[in-house]
Amino acid sequence: MAITEALQKDPKPSNANRQDPGRHVDSGANFGIVELTMATTQNFGPTVPPRLVTVYYDDRGWVVAYLPVDAPAAGIWRYDSLEQETIGLEQNLLVLAINEVLTVAKPAVPKIIDEDDDTVGYYHWQYPDFNAFVLFRHESSGGTSDPVRFVVPPTIENILASALVLDTTPATPSAAGASLQVDEFVLTVNESSRMAVSGFDFDPERPTDKTSLHEVTVTAGADGTAAGAVMLVYTKPGS
Repeated sequence: MAITEALQKDPKPSNANRQDPGRHVDSGANFGIVELTMATTQNFGPTVPPRLVTVYYDDRGWVVAYLPVDAPAAGIWRYDSLEQETIGLEQNLLVLAINEVLTVAKPAVPKIIDEDDDTVGYYHWQYPDFNAFVLFRHESSGGTSDPVRFVVPPTIENILASALVLDTTPATPSAAGASLQVDEFVLTVNESSRMAVSGFDFDPERPTDKTSLHEVTVTAGADGTAAGAVMLVYTKPGS
């Protein structure tokens, strides 16, 4: 397909979302599958590795972007800057990868999908009943942030939880590192990377019901900054 050929070329220098040419995975008379190297952050260079997103597309109009089967779902989060107050749906890596395909297919349309687009859905291959998610972020500067607290409604019984933390200290990462904590779960950036991502389970002593209050904090080194995200994938009540 012409789309596959176009995605295998170097992205334009002005494209801050994708790095390197796409890698051909599979193709047929009416479909293509390409692996895209998507930038997980801006302005940090090689200190934060990009993330590989695979995209399937066909001549019926389906475009599906997905992470590897063992990748925590929070890995779709993209960090832009602490100055950006809101992160819309279009800022997650799956939607940005879909837009890479659609922009190649329809180059006259600069922005195909945004946070108000109702044609985009979420599906978890390992958990087919999980058809919705919530993704929120938190930040810290020079210590531990004030907590963000949330409850899970009793109508939501099963949840797949994951988190990501990023040391956003300008230039050199903070010596004290960065971490994100959800209840008793702690995710810490190690010395070799600014970013860490992992799945986690809620503390069995604090079940995800209406009376359970969960708490999220982000910690940065004494002279550093950090940002983190928590993603909850679940079955939408009534679906």
